[in-house]
Amino acid sequence: MSLLGRNVTGDDVLALWIHIAQNGPIERETLLERYYPGDAEDPDQSDFRKPLEDAIKFLEEADQLVQQQDSYALKEEYLDAPPRVAILRGLRAQTGENEAYLGILDVLTEKDKRYFDTKNELDDLLSKELGSVNWTGNKINYWARTMSMLGVISPINSDTDENYTHLLSLSQDLLLDILQDSFSPNNPAKLQSVMNEFDETYLPVYATTNRDTVASYLETALSQAESNDLIELRQASDFGGALNINGSGYNSLTLRGSGH
Repeated sequence: MSLLGRNVTGDDVLALWIHIAQNGPIERETLLERYYPGDAEDPDQSDFRKPLEDAIKFLEEADQLVQQQDSYALKEEYLDAPPRVAILRGLRAQTGENEAYLGILDVLTEKDKRYFDTKNELDDLLSKELGSVNWTGNKINYWARTMSMLGVISPINSDTDENYTHLLSLSQDLLLDILQDSFSPNNPAKLQSVMNEFDETYLPVYATTNRDTVASYLETALSQAESNDLIELRQASDFGGALNINGSGYNSLTLRGSGH
């Protein structure tokens, strides 16, 4: 089964990741019993364990876990990463059908769509752009739960005639966790290099194939971070070509040392 078929709520994935990071190696049955101590042999109770089982498989398939003597442990490369950043790194590295998990964001970013309806509009768009996947409403809903938990999209209610249900809107906490995971604070870095690393390792960045237009969802997140004095965007004379961020050209990004 692919990641898109895993019926997860989002929060269960995060809770299990943190528990395994703190207590691994841990046996699968022990992990299940700690989160749902019901009788696994009772059909009326065992059904409640299915989302937890899917969450564990999700973490396996997102390359977060390693098995040690029939027990799960977090992969060493993720031990020092914030959980949401680690999960995104694992998802970004997926190939095959699992590549489509973040491929949904690639499609939204390339189209520079921030508002989208997960019931019809997104289904139609993905069927056209990622036609190799058998899209269903459930797959899109499972994806939306996880992306909301990670801080990449937000559920919304629209007062317009459009039936928008979600907003592509990167949270400030996630943005700063990603930046702190990728380069050191208080040292100006080339904005193009930072954005390329962001795009290749975590989340899609560019709304055009020639990589000169940063998608509006990330423009908004960067501008908000600068207004909160968490980062500094500048046009430095010796840093090469500039990227357009909300109408201004920048080629340098500095992460404030205070972080968040």
